[in-house]
Amino acid sequence: TPPLLEQQNNDELKPTLVPESEASVAEVPPSLHSRPLVVLRTASFLMSVSGALVAFLPAPTLVNELGSTKATSILSIIQSSTALCEIFLSPALGSIIDSIGRKPIMLGAISSIAMSNFLVSANPHSVRTICASKFCNMISTAMHITTAQAVLSDVTSGSSSLMSSALGLQFALVSGGFFLGSFTAGVLAEKFGLSVSYGVSALGMTCAALLVNFGMPETLHPSDKIPFEAHETRKLLLQAPLSSTRLLIKRGKEVRILAILLMLQTFPKVMGDFFQIIAKTQWNLSTSDFSRFVGMFGIIGISSNAIGGYLVQKLGVKRFTILSTLSAIGSPLGATLFGFKGLVIGSIIGFLAGAQSLGITAELFSHASSSKSEGVRIPQGELAGERASLMALLKVIGPLWYSTIHIQGQKLLGLTTLPWLFNLVLIGITLVVSQYHLS
Repeated sequence: TPPLLEQQNNDELKPTLVPESEASVAEVPPSLHSRPLVVLRTASFLMSVSGALVAFLPAPTLVNELGSTKATSILSIIQSSTALCEIFLSPALGSIIDSIGRKPIMLGAISSIAMSNFLVSANPHSVRTICASKFCNMISTAMHITTAQAVLSDVTSGSSSLMSSALGLQFALVSGGFFLGSFTAGVLAEKFGLSVSYGVSALGMTCAALLVNFGMPETLHPSDKIPFEAHETRKLLLQAPLSSTRLLIKRGKEVRILAILLMLQTFPKVMGDFFQIIAKTQWNLSTSDFSRFVGMFGIIGISSNAIGGYLVQKLGVKRFTILSTLSAIGSPLGATLFGFKGLVIGSIIGFLAGAQSLGITAELFSHASSSKSEGVRIPQGELAGERASLMALLKVIGPLWYSTIHIQGQKLLGLTTLPWLFNLVLIGITLVVSQYHLS
């Protein structure tokens, strides 16, 4: 055997030593069925079921206790305050995720929701406790979503098509959990009251936390960890308002277009508790009726995301985005012309609207993670934090904007459908941007 080849063969037979710090981290193959994704989906499903059990209880409770005007004001303040906190905390959270890993943050977020729901279960007649729990749950859910996106990016290894499929499965399971929880929520609350509803929700969240603690491997490799520096975290907190627009300014033209499209697609979804107030005051929906309506959206979400994940790969991001955006016309057009029944029929016909952000989100993470717009690869936690901060900015503006145009539309124009007409305008802008700026 030639000496060089003999040396190469000997080298191949030598055992490879893995540092102890790296041995504890999962070497995750790019697969939709890898252990981290299976645990993430299961935990997210449990969270979705448990969260839906109590998601729509604060609004009718506050309306009954305080009246619709004061309840609307308080819920809008909670939602806007939560979004402001997300704007300030998300960039720092992204940095921490890249420093200490995904698992500790995810575990802390789920455990916080479990504890806050236990508190309401123990004191169900306190308006302050209910409001504090809602605030905590919204913040912790946002933390979980940001961390989950970083996990998905780790596992899919920057593959846009694999990321789309993973997001589709994830969203489908979350929608399924939300359907199951919403279907149960109305009956559970009416028969057993708030205490039992929040108690069952807390138990479900506890199960999700235990699953993550004992089943989730860390997906952030030690070589990708960024050393934690307190002064950098303080700097991020001070710069947080600017960080919410960083995807629009600092990451290059392609990322900017994707971020704008994501904003256009997301804005109609941030009506929040304002939509539930409309359902109760204008359409006279009871808590159980509203829960069934949301449950219907859960079924639609399962179908749209399962099919959408497949269609993104077959049609490509541009064609799928245009198709799903056209599909989104159904619900606001139906609500404008025929009220609640029109909204239901339009949502069923335009079911793909629930998955319209799949391709854009996957493309954003795939493109930005390999981007050289700042001379370096953008860490996934940092990217997830910037996206969360941008979406939080919409959560601040959205409820205030929709409530304003709804009230002013009634006063000045005699219209109760102005929010739906505005959504139709957003859909038109999305179609134009997608046609001319997506490749």
